Amino acid sequence: MSDRWERLASTLGGATKVTARAFPGGISEQIWIDAPDGGKIIVRDAWWRKNPDIWIGWQVTRDDRDGYVVAESRPTKKRSEVAAAVAAFMTDASVTA
Repeated sequence: MSDRWERLASTLGGATKVTARAFPGGISEQIWIDAPDGGKIIVRDAWWRKNPDIWIGWQVTRDDRDGYVVAESRPTKKRSEVAAAVAAFMTDASVTA
């Protein structure tokens, strides 16, 4: 796990699962957090659509227990904003951070 992901995981704390997958351009890491209602909160990398080599931050996604995306945050490079989005999604799945 890269330093940036280690710092984010320590900021989020709690029961988290970190996964990494290799792809032709590098490695994609994600943090999975169990939501109280059985769904998942997933923090993943976000890349610029016009140039996939440019990282634009982390994006938080809230899935329900069936795996459907019910909310997403805007990509951000600030760990505090990611932590706020995770906290909002923990309390209310319909919140859009």
